[in-house]
Amino acid sequence: NNIESFSLKDYSYCNIDIIDYDPELITKQYIEKNYLSLNKPFVLKNYLSSIWPAFPKWNHHDYFLQSLSDYQTMLSAIPYGYAFGEITKLTSIRDYLQYLDIIKKEPNNPMILSNPIFYIFDDKILNDQNYKFLINDISPIPSFFEDYPRHVLQFIWGPENSGSPLHYHKCAFNGLVTGRKQWILFSSENLYLSKVSSREFYNNFDNYKPFYNNNNINSTKHIYSCVQEAGDLFFVPDSFSHSVLNLEESIAIAAEFLYSY
Repeated sequence: NNIESFSLKDYSYCNIDIIDYDPELITKQYIEKNYLSLNKPFVLKNYLSSIWPAFPKWNHHDYFLQSLSDYQTMLSAIPYGYAFGEITKLTSIRDYLQYLDIIKKEPNNPMILSNPIFYIFDDKILNDQNYKFLINDISPIPSFFEDYPRHVLQFIWGPENSGSPLHYHKCAFNGLVTGRKQWILFSSENLYLSKVSSREFYNNFDNYKPFYNNNNINSTKHIYSCVQEAGDLFFVPDSFSHSVLNLEESIAIAAEFLYSY
């Protein structure tokens, strides 16, 4: 039960509550009482696929090639890379799809392995009425969070081994439309920020264990991990440091919101 025995290689391991969606039982009141008010993470299964038209349209590259081919977006190895002095590239969706194909076809290419893996973290497209068809694909916003002040919606699209390094913020939800993501979270008494890529962090997690031990992370009650599947809604509690790794190409929607305790 201590960090020394904690492994990120066991994808079946999950110490976060997994809830099967039942509209009669899983209400706003239930989520608020059992999770939001306790600042406790959860994964809600089979919810988004029952309310979002994005399923199964977003599984197909052709959908984006036909509707967003010329849309210009920023690529970086971490969210908002430009704000942290990281390499950031402006690219079209058409060119990004070509990049995804190269990574998928040549995953062991030395050039790919030795360079950052770029992904899209776009906070504009889902807040632009010119792309209302895309907004409609992920409507309605999960009702559990609709009563709280919310930041802009974020559109996140990355290949296998991309993801976000350790960071923290206010409460947030992450809705996964395609792919699989592995999460690691540290409870709010342990705040961490890092520019170490999620691929490096996950692949070499054992090397970082002494650091977390020295910061009084002595029990798995302080560290959480779980794999998020397509259709799952993931709740990230306020000030929980977390890192996310895409286990395969993934598209997700996320937003931070303010919950008053």
